[in-house]
Amino acid sequence: MTNLELLNAIIEKVEKEHKNLYHDISKEKLQKYIASLEDFNNLSSVEFDYEMLKLFALFKDAHTSYYVPWKSIDKKLMFLNNKFYVYVDDKWKEIISINDLSIETLYKKIVPLMNYETTEWLYAKIDRNINNRYFYE
Repeated sequence: MTNLELLNAIIEKVEKEHKNLYHDISKEKLQKYIASLEDFNNLSSVEFDYEMLKLFALFKDAHTSYYVPWKSIDKKLMFLNNKFYVYVDDKWKEIISINDLSIETLYKKIVPLMNYETTEWLYAKIDRNINNRYFYE
C-alpha cells in the first residue's frame, strides 16, 4: 500500500467514525492540503507520521488524534510558562537549546504537530510530547 493509499484509508475511517470531522476545515480544503504534499509516496515512515500529525492538527479537534510511537528520552523534560526545563541533579533547570536548536525554533516546529482546541490543551500536549524521542527524529 502506498502512503497516499494509507492516508486515504485513514481519512475514510475517521470520516465514518467522526460525527462532524469537518467542523473547522472543509473537506475541499483538506483535499487541497493533501494534494499539496510533494513526493508523499516517497516519505519514510517517520516523515509520513509527521505529515499525518500536521494533517490531523488541521481538524482542530483534540479528540481526533494521530499517534506516533513512544520512545523515552534519557532525561525528564517539562514545558511550563512557555519555557522548557530539564530535571538534573534533583532540580529543574531551564533549557535554552537542544542539539543546537533554539527553544523558540523547537516550539515553532512542534506546535504545528499538535492537535488542540485551547492553549491549555496545546501546552499539555507539548509537555507530554517533548518527552518522546520520536519527536526529535
